[in-house]
Amino acid sequence: YGDENNSEIQTQPYILIRQRKSVIEARNLAASEGVPKEELEKIIGDNQTWEEAGDQAKYEVDDKVTIITKFYKNNGKVYYTMATRYLDIIKDENSGLTRYPIAHMLWEDKEGSARGEGEVRNLIANQIEVNKTLMRRALVAKQTAYPQKIVNVDAIENPSAVDTVGGTIKVKGKQVEDVKKMFAITQPMQMSSDVELLQNDLIKTTRELAGAGDITTGAVNPETASGKAILAVQNASQQPLVEQMASLKDFIEQIALIWLDMIITYNPNGLILQDKSINQITGEETITPIKVNEEALTKLKASVKIDITPISAYDKYAQELSMENLLKGGWFSPQKIGQLETYVEALPDNSTMPKQQLLELIKKVKAKQEYIAQIQAQMQMQTQRANQFLQNDPDAQASQMAEAQQRIDSQYNSN
Repeated sequence: YGDENNSEIQTQPYILIRQRKSVIEARNLAASEGVPKEELEKIIGDNQTWEEAGDQAKYEVDDKVTIITKFYKNNGKVYYTMATRYLDIIKDENSGLTRYPIAHMLWEDKEGSARGEGEVRNLIANQIEVNKTLMRRALVAKQTAYPQKIVNVDAIENPSAVDTVGGTIKVKGKQVEDVKKMFAITQPMQMSSDVELLQNDLIKTTRELAGAGDITTGAVNPETASGKAILAVQNASQQPLVEQMASLKDFIEQIALIWLDMIITYNPNGLILQDKSINQITGEETITPIKVNEEALTKLKASVKIDITPISAYDKYAQELSMENLLKGGWFSPQKIGQLETYVEALPDNSTMPKQQLLELIKKVKAKQEYIAQIQAQMQMQTQRANQFLQNDPDAQASQMAEAQQRIDSQYNSN
């Protein structure tokens, strides 16, 4: 970054992006940008790998070169330059954008730092202590948890047999009953359980303070609690991560603003979108082109807002259970569909209930009811006409039949 003390990307004086590409790929890129063929020889491989992440990245198989891309702003527009050490591939190109096409998410803000601070930094001390405690336990187990042999070597003819599985130990001029005076085994010592409790407590406390406990990560037995109960506890346990969730939301909003800036810049005459609609009765799909002018896109640019709703296995379980309860309660019947619609519309957008799916389903049910009502009304009208026709005298019936035949003939002739 041009200003390493400012975390706001869009106010940076410039941004440098470093890439490692093969020499062949870099030359092809330069050729596609109109660089003369004789200038391509200036793109040569180098060994500038000390800033590459990972040990294997520092040992490259192919001949590679470093490409630096610089973004900067001039009169409110984003310009960019791409170059190797000895050749400018692109120089001072106006992208037309008003925002840097770059977004970043800081796990935790740090005053005066453009890069923030990672989650792991504050966990290093705890991890070192956990590792030391585990090593101490391993050393104690190695030294005292196994029985040790005590042997009077002067009283045994073949001391090497002591360490041989199934070997015969030969005693020098002693009775077998006195073997305990020459050979003994120590009893293993019991390690204090406080050591294990300390280690587990360190791990548990560190995870919970970081918002990564068993409840948050979903390591809960679903047979001992309902889906809604687990979701309630999960939401409560995620309070330490509110700052990170806000950062993620802001990160996605920044990406949306960048996309919108690209759409407005590279579509000066507006944007053509396709509106897909489905007939609720016939199921026929219709696609209608809709033109969105630049003015509407500019207004949209000022009102970009992202709503993030986490979905877990328990969220899906709670949704399925809610739908099942509605079905069992008969709330999709014609008599209750109106009450159900009122209830669903009152639900918040981030409710456990699948609000949008329920509204679409209610819309389909009401459309089918209207279609059935129309058919029933037509059938009733036809029945009334048939009864009226049968009740008329023969002359009136003949007149009606003649009029009907005349209408049929006129329609046939017009076709």
